[in-house]
Amino acid sequence: MYTVLLAVDSDEARAEKVLDVMRQLPIEPGEVEIVVLNVFKEFDVTDGDGGAVKSEDLFDEADLPESVRNVTSTLEADGYAPTIRREHGNVVETIVETAVEIDANLIVMAGRSRSPVGKALFGSTIQGVLAGAHCPVTVSLE
Repeated sequence: MYTVLLAVDSDEARAEKVLDVMRQLPIEPGEVEIVVLNVFKEFDVTDGDGGAVKSEDLFDEADLPESVRNVTSTLEADGYAPTIRREHGNVVETIVETAVEIDANLIVMAGRSRSPVGKALFGSTIQGVLAGAHCPVTVSLE
């Protein structure tokens, strides 16, 4: 079985790009396992009074961004049976580790809209995944 990891953040436009890439792959619904991954970025913030807010205190595995729900429902309407994963942690590490865990054949991501010159340079998340991935990574930068 061919396994595709779709890394989807909360941005609707990037989610649509990821979905467009998936739809262009020459794979029939019964021939592919799709894992839609959303990573809640790990952070620690302190205020001036010594109080702290940790991302783990705010993380709710069931609180999926609308972009993830839309990608999943569209894939289901297309005949696929995607699995949703919501993780908490370092975004790059979590994408790479999840790809290894599920033995992904492909990671699909989308970058922010950039100028023509800016498209030659990836954002830090995309660069990190490209450097750490054990499988091909398709990036949509349209």
